[in-house]
Amino acid sequence: MKKIEMIFENGGRAVAELLEKEAPKTCKKVWGSLPIEAIARPAKAYGEVYFVSTLGYIPVENVHEEGSEEVSYSVRKQYFAVVYAKGLRICPNRLCSTFGKLTEGAEELVKVRARLRETRMPEKITVRKLEGA
Repeated sequence: MKKIEMIFENGGRAVAELLEKEAPKTCKKVWGSLPIEAIARPAKAYGEVYFVSTLGYIPVENVHEEGSEEVSYSVRKQYFAVVYAKGLRICPNRLCSTFGKLTEGAEELVKVRARLRETRMPEKITVRKLEGA
């Protein structure tokens, strides 16, 4: 099983297991693009942090209307959504592929989002393959 690690420049870390059976094309594209460095921002909705990264076209697969500790990729807007709250409505336009399940760090993401909103300053996020997973 493949895992990715998301590390925030000013503190905070989350790990997600890739859902290779449910979203094989998205997982393959994401895994092949790592490491990714981008700018993280707090989403308007509570329970989500997002960052933009252009991966090009990936067919939509494994659509979830309500997120629960998941990582998704928006095909239309080309951003990653890291959802840490339970029952959050994500990607209402149904153009997001859920490709990862958080296994660590949901609690830390609450602090990251609060910090991003408080400072109003985006910060660097690095997404990389988790070695030894």
